[in-house]
Amino acid sequence: MMNIEVNFLVGIKDVPTLTELCVLALYNITISCPFMAHVRTHDNILKLEAFFKKKALFLECIIQNPKIWTEGNITHKNGSLDGHEWDEWSLEVIAGVKDFVPGLPDINHGVTVFATGTRTTFVERFSDEFKKGGGIDTLTETEHNKLYFSSTNNANEGGLGSWQCGQAR
Repeated sequence: MMNIEVNFLVGIKDVPTLTELCVLALYNITISCPFMAHVRTHDNILKLEAFFKKKALFLECIIQNPKIWTEGNITHKNGSLDGHEWDEWSLEVIAGVKDFVPGLPDINHGVTVFATGTRTTFVERFSDEFKKGGGIDTLTETEHNKLYFSSTNNANEGGLGSWQCGQAR
């Protein structure tokens, strides 16, 4: 075996690494993918305030009860940001994580720490304009309806982003 293969094999047998990978996988299918799917279907970020608040509240629920993701039967209704049924890939990920959970004694702590950091970063840095008294919160209804700010940064992401924007129209 080559050194990189040995390192990889050691890494996937390491409990802290597996814990981290499982937390990242759960976050991806339960929050990240549903969040971006919703954002991409809404052109104007000014119209997404309620959804941004929903994400912050959902993260708070996970912080308070990480077992939603790690114990029992996680469902799309209680374990996912949008509540939509999961696709085949998401179901495979959940099944894989369930197989690992019994051997990961710190999984709930890992979920809590990750969700706490994510919530803080999302609320304080990435959506602070939605907070009470923030730039978007202080707009009048007329301003809200007249102004437009793209919900993604795709147009500024080079050729691929421009192509994607063109395909959406």
